[in-house]
Amino acid sequence: GPVVGVIGALEASLALALLRRGDSAAGRLYSYDALRGRLRQSRVRPRPDCPLCQGQVVDLKLSRYIPCSTPSTQETPCP
Repeated sequence: GPVVGVIGALEASLALALLRRGDSAAGRLYSYDALRGRLRQSRVRPRPDCPLCQGQVVDLKLSRYIPCSTPSTQETPCP
């Protein structure tokens, strides 16, 4: 329970920072150690071959991420 509360407070704080100052958490990875009560922030660089980072992904439709069915399931086959 308490860990969930701490993570929720962190998310709320990051959301308020984004709304107030436009300060985004993009490029940062947070790691919380509940036993020691420590929060660590690490910088993360984008991968050079990431299609989303390069602007190549233009549609984020759910159908793109649903796995194709096998013939035995009688669902829509892959395109």
